[in-house]
Amino acid sequence: MAEVAYIGDHGFISATTTDDPKVAAAVSYLNAEMAALKNAGFSELQTNWNVVKDYMESGAFTNTNSKYFNPGNITWSKHSKTAKKGRAFGSGWWAVYDSLDDYATDLLRVLSLSPGKPINATTLEQWVHGLKLNNYFDKDKTEQQYVDALRGAKDRVNILSSLVDDSHQDITTPGGGSDKFMTWWHGLDTLEKGGIIAGATIIGVSILKG
Repeated sequence: MAEVAYIGDHGFISATTTDDPKVAAAVSYLNAEMAALKNAGFSELQTNWNVVKDYMESGAFTNTNSKYFNPGNITWSKHSKTAKKGRAFGSGWWAVYDSLDDYATDLLRVLSLSPGKPINATTLEQWVHGLKLNNYFDKDKTEQQYVDALRGAKDRVNILSSLVDDSHQDITTPGGGSDKFMTWWHGLDTLEKGGIIAGATIIGVSILKG
């Protein structure tokens, strides 16, 4: 079986195979999140941007927040209708969700917040600018750095998917059952118009304030 590179908490872990449970888990989680975002009403572009961002920010869905269906690192807010208080974080708490559907519903609310309103963006650059205005990533990181990081993460996501044969499209999702979204990687080509530049590095964990 061919080798594939896998991104974990500490960067590239190479020489793992497509039957590695870590790889299967990452692909399964990403499939499930994509389905949840689409069900919540996200556009195709917004779905693609968010799943790649969450893959990057959660270390391929291996961080603690991902276990509580919060791969985007959203903090709890009293305005949320689907989040519960989780672990303490600074002066607040991480958000905890019962499902990725609940996460997607809250993410739609969070990305609609002013002043950035990233949900209204129609290009990757506009979307990142909206995230920056909402203080999503560190002030010492430029918007171009984050755009480049997303482009690199998209390439890594495709590494995971490219060696999965089409005959193995039924992958168990975190919630159980099978998922028919294994063709999601074809849609990720629309991460931005004009193609993808690979090779960026991950910029660490960012936070979406609820």
